[in-house]
Parts: sequence; C-alpha cells; structure tokens
Amino acid sequence: MDTVDIVMDDLRAEATKERLRTEEDIKATLKGTLVRVLNEKGGSAPLSVGSEAPTVVVFVGANGMGKTTTVGKLGTRYKKEGKKVLLAACDTFRAAAVEQLATWADRAEVDIVKPLEGAKNPSSTAFRAVKKAQEEGYDVVIIDTSGRLHTNHNLMGELRKLVSVVKKFKEGGADETLLVVDASIGRNAMSQAVNFREEIGLTGLAVTKLDGTARAGFVVSVVNDLQLPIKLVGVGEKVEDLRDFEPEFFVEGLVG
Repeated sequence: MDTVDIVMDDLRAEATKERLRTEEDIKATLKGTLVRVLNEKGGSAPLSVGSEAPTVVVFVGANGMGKTTTVGKLGTRYKKEGKKVLLAACDTFRAAAVEQLATWADRAEVDIVKPLEGAKNPSSTAFRAVKKAQEEGYDVVIIDTSGRLHTNHNLMGELRKLVSVVKKFKEGGADETLLVVDASIGRNAMSQAVNFREEIGLTGLAVTKLDGTARAGFVVSVVNDLQLPIKLVGVGEKVEDLRDFEPEFFVEGLVG
C-alpha cells in the first residue's frame, strides 16, 4: 500500500474513534504510523558482514551526495572496532576525490588502493583492492565510486562492470551496495533508488546531511515502496556523526 494511503487510513481510523482532538493527537498518530511502517518494512538494518572475509561495501550515487566522506567515516568506524580496513579509490574522474579519500585513510591509519597513474578504468582498481584484501587478510574493503546520474548509460555500464568484478572474488558479489543520497534532494531520491536498483542491485541507502533543515521525508517511501533499508545516516561533520538509522529518532525530526 502507498505510504500516503497508510497514513490516511490510520488518521481516519483514529478520527472515527474521536481520538484526534488536538494537533498533538494528530502528530502522535502520524509519528506512530511512520515508525510502525519503518519498523515493519525493515527500515533499519545493520550493515552486513560477509560469511568469509573480506566484507565488501560499495558506495554509489550522484555527484555531491557525500560518498567519499561517508566512505572515510565508515572506514574510521571499522578501524576503531579493531578491523583491518582497506579503502578503494575508484573515482577515476576526480583526482580530488582520490586525494580526499587518501586523507581519510591517513587519519584513520588504514590502507588505500589508488588508481594506477593514467588509469581511467575503475574496475581495475576495484579488482586490485579486493585481490589485495583476500591475499593479505583484510576484514573489510570499502569501495568509493565516481558520481553518476542514473540516466547516463555509459557510466552505469561502467558501474555494472565494477560490480561484476567483485563477484569474481565473492559469490553473490558485494555484501553491501549502498546508494548515497543527500537529505535535501527530495523525491528525486526515489527515482535514483529505483534506477540504481534496476541497474546494479542495492542493499540499502545511506542518507547524508540530515543535520540541516532537510527532513528527508522520502525515506519512508523508499522503505515502504521499495523495501530498501536505510543502513547509515550522516548527521554532522564529525566521524562519530555517521550513525545507524533509528526510526524513532528520524520520525521525531520529521514530524516535530
């Protein structure tokens, strides 16, 4: 059932019972409905851990969504948990992205695989990273990719190739393939999620910049309509501001 229909059905049911007497009553019902939808549809789920090392996490999405920063923060989190972490800088279009990720790697004291000089094929960098991780006993490989719109068929084809490279090392492919979306992009997040899922398969979303004025109401529709969980949220600039998704906390910020 469509998210709006679910909300309206619950509000009508409460109105029939004469329980909606104030604005606070309406808000309380709305919050309860949204939390229920998010929980029932598996809106929050922990990051998957591979049955065999290394666990591979791939981040995808459009430009400016915060992929590289999210990769760096997640790498730092895993390092603090005592894991041996390898970052893969597969954004071969922006030298600045490679250097940005290298800075994160230095801060976290984790290793990084960069594109070879002059190389423009991100799949080769992913291949080298996962191969290195298997041979040298890494626990986690986190792959950063170039920003791309789902409407760019050539770049999506390139991404499909990268995903297939991971499958050469791990049956079933990456343990997580996460679409990174900015909280402010609104309903466009739905179309991105639909198309990226069709092209390469997704295991969930990471929603960045939830510390601003954007409420990211699209999250409920993504979870309800697409059955895609929100695996991570960014609520600030600090490393510890990359958090697991908590439906109750999110809905409180959404409804107020």
